[in-house]
Amino acid sequence: MTTERTVQELADRVAIQDVIARVAIALDRRDPEMLGSCFTRDAVFEYVGVSKSTGAENIKWAAKRMERYSSSQHTLTTQRIQMRGDEADAETYAVNYFFAKQDGEEREVMVNGGRYSDLLVRSGGRWQIQRRTLTLMWQRGKSLQYDAKPTIG
Repeated sequence: MTTERTVQELADRVAIQDVIARVAIALDRRDPEMLGSCFTRDAVFEYVGVSKSTGAENIKWAAKRMERYSSSQHTLTTQRIQMRGDEADAETYAVNYFFAKQDGEEREVMVNGGRYSDLLVRSGGRWQIQRRTLTLMWQRGKSLQYDAKPTIG
């Protein structure tokens, strides 16, 4: 492997880590535009056993859905990235904390751990997620109910 190729692969890995981190930040900031920018227009996001969204515009609603919590923190932990030219597979583990106001106080209502399995593609010089599968591995507490898909815009 040439030095130039090694440097490019390292730069690609950093860019991929940035995209994955921006998804977590967008969810915690409730920022649908940032969230949508992390996914290709035809992306698929599957939360195993819970939901499946297709297209960046439809994936954006997840940021609005987070508004049912007063705060959250998606903490990314162990990660593995496998490069294949203009495609990459990434597996990232996470522990996520969710808080809500109850009786005038902010309280932890749920903590969960899961695994994000991503297929990323480089297009136009930038990396985006084309397919994300979230597998919940454990959970303490219960998710707050959310009955409606919010309007983005």
